[in-house]
Amino acid sequence: MENRLANTIRVGLILILITPLIVTVPPIPVLFFPYIVGKALYSRLLIELVFAMWLVLAFWYPAYRPPRSRLIFIFSIYVLVALVASFFGVSPIRSIWSTYERMQGWIDVAHWLVFTVVASSTLKTFRDWRMILNFNLAIGLIMGLLGIAQLNGLDLFGYLGSLNRLVITLGNATFVGAYMLVNALIALAFLSHSFASTKVEPENLRIRSGRRGRRAKARIRANQGFPISSVTLIRAFWILVILLDLTMLIQSGTRGAIMGLFAGLALFGVSYIFWGKLRSIKIASITILSLFATLGVAFVSVKDTDTFRDAVEPVVLLRRLASISLDDPSTKGRIDSAMIGLEGFIERPVLGWGAENYTIAYDQNLTANVAASSLESFDQAHNKLIEELVTKGIIGLACYIAIWFYIAWIVTTRVRYLRSDIQLFVLVIAAALASYFVQNLFLFDTPGTVVQLYLLISFMVYFESIPVKGSFETDDSDAKGVMAIPSRLGAITFLRAELAQVIALIVIGAAMVVLIYFMVIGPYVASRSLNIAVTGRGAGTWTDRIIYFQDSIQAAPGLANYARRFMFDALEINWMSLTVEEKVATLNLADKEGKVAMEAEPMEWRFPFYLAGIYHRAAIHNPEFAQIGRKHTEKALELAPERVELQQLLARQFIIESNYEGALAVIDDYLDRNSENLEPGDRVHQIFTNLRERIQSSADSQ
Repeated sequence: MENRLANTIRVGLILILITPLIVTVPPIPVLFFPYIVGKALYSRLLIELVFAMWLVLAFWYPAYRPPRSRLIFIFSIYVLVALVASFFGVSPIRSIWSTYERMQGWIDVAHWLVFTVVASSTLKTFRDWRMILNFNLAIGLIMGLLGIAQLNGLDLFGYLGSLNRLVITLGNATFVGAYMLVNALIALAFLSHSFASTKVEPENLRIRSGRRGRRAKARIRANQGFPISSVTLIRAFWILVILLDLTMLIQSGTRGAIMGLFAGLALFGVSYIFWGKLRSIKIASITILSLFATLGVAFVSVKDTDTFRDAVEPVVLLRRLASISLDDPSTKGRIDSAMIGLEGFIERPVLGWGAENYTIAYDQNLTANVAASSLESFDQAHNKLIEELVTKGIIGLACYIAIWFYIAWIVTTRVRYLRSDIQLFVLVIAAALASYFVQNLFLFDTPGTVVQLYLLISFMVYFESIPVKGSFETDDSDAKGVMAIPSRLGAITFLRAELAQVIALIVIGAAMVVLIYFMVIGPYVASRSLNIAVTGRGAGTWTDRIIYFQDSIQAAPGLANYARRFMFDALEINWMSLTVEEKVATLNLADKEGKVAMEAEPMEWRFPFYLAGIYHRAAIHNPEFAQIGRKHTEKALELAPERVELQQLLARQFIIESNYEGALAVIDDYLDRNSENLEPGDRVHQIFTNLRERIQSSADSQ
């Protein structure tokens, strides 16, 4: 039982690494946000299954219980603080469950904590870690090949050829950069370790002379465990992964990822100069650092010249790097988001607004000049530190930073004692983690990229648990557990042990069924129904679409508000095509679900915004509804006074009330207040100019 459970768990952990490849497209039923939801549910399902098996294994065999790890303890404290911040935040239900668009709520991070515990408890040897990390590289290789297919217009699966930037199976080019960045450095760690190990004599091992002895010595020197015949092949695999991943990183045009790569390599170089044991690598580190400094100065000197811009135009990454400036829309948006986020932090400094509630803080503190320059709304800070500070307060940020500081402490206090080849491997893995941290200062976690973060954190737990002066390879004997219950027992004691085992299996099985139903099956059904309801594909009539909306709401109550948002929007858009009976039913449904939605998220402006739009439509035929529309309009403005959409909504409210002067006053006031931020060619300026012309025309005709 021990071997079967342990091996099954390891297989399950390996299968979790396939998460980035999961996309819910035909013939699989299409889910809402197919690049996100399928990945999250797939990883949750497997984590829950391996967790159930691990509970049984750890109960009977103490050797598989969690190692004594301060890193796991700090991670657990962080997850606990996130839970407390969620309950004391402005929308606990959103904090716990997140949305279909992100799927990064407390439930998700709790699953990854479980993944870390199980992985660090069952992957006991470097052979285990070599296996799982190389499988991760194989997934990266597949991702790279799919990227080549997309770049060449080969639409292999129905979703690769129709997108402008390289997204592969991740849905966004920035996610591609983040994934390929870490994967390339893991491959570099293995490659460098394999070459460095040829310089190391086998320790504590006597090898006799002769042909057999020479072969054994060569095998150990070549790759510390790989047969000599496969050394060239496995090195070719690592080199191919590195080249392919870096190519995909460049083609993705992700500036945050390339900055993360440079930062990780620079950190490695500095670390190796201080603690490294191989003179050649020290010289290479000094050379790389000097090269980085030279390239940085040269880039800053020439990036604004026309010659350089013309030269880099064909290369998307260099073109985007050359466009970096404070006026760059992407850079400016992130700076504005950070400043607005800090305003939100000041309002709730201790535990923040709650996980996944950054969008509430952003919209409530949005300034007129930022709103006037862009219609974009940030539901994530695009900076992990700001995100943690706003959503979990100073306590949550401290816990998050503590995780990274302790990883740095593990590396810096132990790496100097390692053998040269092992030391090189660990420092490159540390560089991969640092690269992820740096690129996340410009992005956020996603189901497609976060799997590599927690895989490497789990490896750091393993590194923390081995003897300081030990070697990974000397730890490669099979880890066998010792049953907690002695094998020689009396009949009664034996029966009690068997009964305890049966009861434990029943309890664990029942708990897993409940968890899988509520955390995987329910969201799966809900997302599928929501996709049908929003797109209309598979729903014959408007009544059918409403049924699918309601099915989505009922199947996953924790994610129901996201379905309600799209339902309210669809109700307004389709209002004019509805029959009288459908309109009456629609208003009753909007009133009922609107109250539930606003109770769950009382500070979310979008619900009164959508409801106001529905009642504005209804007021065209029945003016009595205009007053209800005004109530929702004023509520939405109270929650996000500078949102451009709400200024338009207020103008429409006046039009519904036949107060054209009031509507024009709203437009003129907004344009006057933002005259310094708006130019005639701006999108926002054009929106309000066109709106003013239509209002004036309606007033004149009236």
